[in-house]
Parts: sequence; C-alpha cells; structure tokens
Amino acid sequence: MNKNISILYVEDDVLTVEAFLDAFGDVFKKVHVAYNANDGFELFLKEKPDIVLTDLQMPQVSGLELIANIRKINQTIPIIVNSAFNNTKFLLESINLHVNEYTMKPTDPYKLLAVF
Repeated sequence: MNKNISILYVEDDVLTVEAFLDAFGDVFKKVHVAYNANDGFELFLKEKPDIVLTDLQMPQVSGLELIANIRKINQTIPIIVNSAFNNTKFLLESINLHVNEYTMKPTDPYKLLAVF
C-alpha cells in the first residue's frame, strides 16, 4: 500500500468511523472523514482525495447520490462502498455508477484494507 495516498471516508456511524480510523491512520497519508454525504461531497471538492470509501444509507442524502455527484466530476477515482445492504437495487446502481468494490458490513477494517 502506498502511504502517499489520501482517502475520503463517508460514514454516519461514529463508532464505525472510530474503528476504521485506527486502521486507516497507519496506511493512508491523510484520512478525511465526513459523517454525511453533503459534507463528504464538500470534502471531496476541497481535498481531492485519491480514494473514496462510503456508506450508502445515510440521513438526508444517500451514498449513491454522493457517488453520482462525484462521478460527474471524476469518472476514474476509485470508489468503494461499505454497506449493510446487499439488495439488488443498490448493487445495480453501484455498478451503473462504476463503483470499484462493494463490501458488506460488518467489516473488519484491516480486512477491508486488502481491497485497496
């Protein structure tokens, strides 16, 4: 893993974020955290991360909407979904948005690092 890359992590569950920050802090140059999709999109525009990791089910704006907005600007950035939902609708929408990986919760943060 290249320590010079940065990640945007969008997740509304504080405990999940805390668990992932321990793992990600050792691997990524910078970890940008947003607790909702609106803040995530603002951070994406401001910080220009190398990778995006997002949940799908969040208050107000969904992770799928976030991904769609990111894809309007950047079609090549790697996007990984980490969600508790594995229904066909979410999977198909993720495929249509060219998501690179779709992982299921609960997820061990250290095992998720293998995706990167």
